[in-house]
Amino acid sequence: MLKYLSLIALSALLFTGCAIVPSPVGISLYGDVTYPGGITTEQSGDKVGRAMCKSILGIGSGDCSIEAAKKAGGITTVNTVDHKATTILFLYSTYETIVTGK
Repeated sequence: MLKYLSLIALSALLFTGCAIVPSPVGISLYGDVTYPGGITTEQSGDKVGRAMCKSILGIGSGDCSIEAAKKAGGITTVNTVDHKATTILFLYSTYETIVTGK
């Protein structure tokens, strides 16, 4: 009996999805934070490209890479990269990459 209860508990832990995205303020019930990425210059550029990933009830999809954001904005030279993370009750989250450049 203990063996079956342990298996059920382990399955519940493994198959429970949480929609959590990286954020500089940590895990929260609600978060809407924009923060700088790895590339920042003094110029922001005249073009903006955005790429987003989403997670709903632990099922994620999307392409939030820098390359996807560059393509969306028609950018060839990147000046800045920022990120925006939004989380609502661990059930819904988005992660957006925002690129500026020329």
